[in-house]
Amino acid sequence: MRTRKVEISWLAGFTTGMALLSCYGAAVLLGLLGMVGISVAVNQEVWAGVIIVVASLASIAITISARQHGRSGPAALAVGGLALIVYALTGVYHSAVELAGFGLLAAASVWVWQVRIRQGRTDTDPSWIEAGSLAKRLRPEDACPINSSHGDTAVRIEHPAEEVK
Repeated sequence: MRTRKVEISWLAGFTTGMALLSCYGAAVLLGLLGMVGISVAVNQEVWAGVIIVVASLASIAITISARQHGRSGPAALAVGGLALIVYALTGVYHSAVELAGFGLLAAASVWVWQVRIRQGRTDTDPSWIEAGSLAKRLRPEDACPINSSHGDTAVRIEHPAEEVK
């Protein structure tokens, strides 16, 4: 039985976007709510935990996708970015360290996406044959034998392109 590779390059970009959104999007949303007079109490540890989990999923998706394409650079960037994010959120918080971590994670996601585009078709993409090439492959030189109950017969396939000439 043949196993089929599942292309997850899109998942790497999606989870990276979700990690950015869970961190900076939530901060912007809380700031906007505060500006209109709505205060929301947020447990910082839970928020940091959610960010770390989503960033970890992004790092895993980038690593798997990079491995499918035979590259290790994006995986190294993603793991480095994740390490910076975890350090910033669990150790001494520095916004520059956190931003650098998300920058590395985003760069790794873009790198995987570019590798996929540069490599062109993958195992999961359909295989296409140009019409001219297909016609040449299907065109019989003289005849195509067909076995039937009435004996061997030959069939000549006429091509409209030959009639136009």
